[in-house]
Amino acid sequence: MAGEPVDFLGIISVGAAFVCVDLQNLKDVKIGDMIGHMHFSELQDSDTHATSIIATMDGVLSLVALSDLRQEQKKSPDAFFKLSKMVANYSMQTFFHNLTGQAHNNQVKY
Repeated sequence: MAGEPVDFLGIISVGAAFVCVDLQNLKDVKIGDMIGHMHFSELQDSDTHATSIIATMDGVLSLVALSDLRQEQKKSPDAFFKLSKMVANYSMQTFFHNLTGQAHNNQVKY
C-alpha cells in the first residue's frame, strides 16, 4: 500500500492486480511483473511505496526481503548481478512507461 516501507522485491507468480493512486487505475500488472523494483534499482528516492497494488483475482506474490538480497550479493555475486540486470531492465521499462505513457517496445534496441 502507498506509504508503507519498501522492504521487499516481489514478482507476481499467479494472478493479476492493478497499480493505483487514490483508487485510480494507472496500470494493470500480470504474471511476471515486479513490485519494489524501482527502489531496488535505486530509481526511486523514497523508502515508501508511492502507489498501492490491488489484486483483481486471487494469486501468489513471491517476495524476497531486500536485506536477504544484499546478503546473497556476497554469497553469489554472479547470480545477484543477473538478478540486478533483470530488475534494472524492468525498472527502465517502468520509467519509460511513466514518462511517456507508452509500453516499452522490446523490438527497438536502445
